[in-house]
Amino acid sequence: MESVNYIIAGSFIVLAFLVNKFPKLLSGYDSIPDENKPAAKRLSVNMLLIIGIGVLLLGLVVSLAGLSGIWSGAPILFILLVTVVYLVKYVRLGPYENNSGKASIVIMVLIVCAVIVSTLIGVREPEITISDQQMHISGIYGNDYNLTDIEYVTLKDETPVTTFKSNGFGMGGIKKGHFDVKGDGICLLFVSGNGKCIRLKTKSDVIYINFADETKTEELFGKLDGMVK
Repeated sequence: MESVNYIIAGSFIVLAFLVNKFPKLLSGYDSIPDENKPAAKRLSVNMLLIIGIGVLLLGLVVSLAGLSGIWSGAPILFILLVTVVYLVKYVRLGPYENNSGKASIVIMVLIVCAVIVSTLIGVREPEITISDQQMHISGIYGNDYNLTDIEYVTLKDETPVTTFKSNGFGMGGIKKGHFDVKGDGICLLFVSGNGKCIRLKTKSDVIYINFADETKTEELFGKLDGMVK
């Protein structure tokens, strides 16, 4: 994930220099009033540099601090938030004179906002509660499982190796949904980071669960191991 952040950061920084030299690369630049063109160019270059440097710094902090979970998606969320602010300011400079052009920008902003919301929902760790007869997993792809349907439970030292995503959400070390796991085939994952991971075998699924905090993972395994016969 670190290398991806560096590539993204470098791409935005290079793009900032290109836009500074060739401002016509900007969408709708020719239709901006002449008096607003310098401001549009300056705004765009600054935005690209802020994103590039911000992603680089966030990636370094996340990597050096060993952060996981929601922090894995911090660079992407940063890009989306800065982009929304930029688009709103850019439209005010008049790059689109007709209503259809402005409507397109509004739609783009709404799409970015929707992506931000879905990303925030996706990176949240599920809440797992266990009763005498049932395990409940909250959040996306969550479900209820009867403890009597769990055939066995084991604690793995590492998260599973996945080959592709069948139907799920993935960002950095966070994986939720259906993934092809090496040696297991299609499994249901609720993985929030690297490290120890619980493997559950039910009558219908193989499920992997862990938390960013390994202590929480071990505590959940202790509960399940004591209740699953």
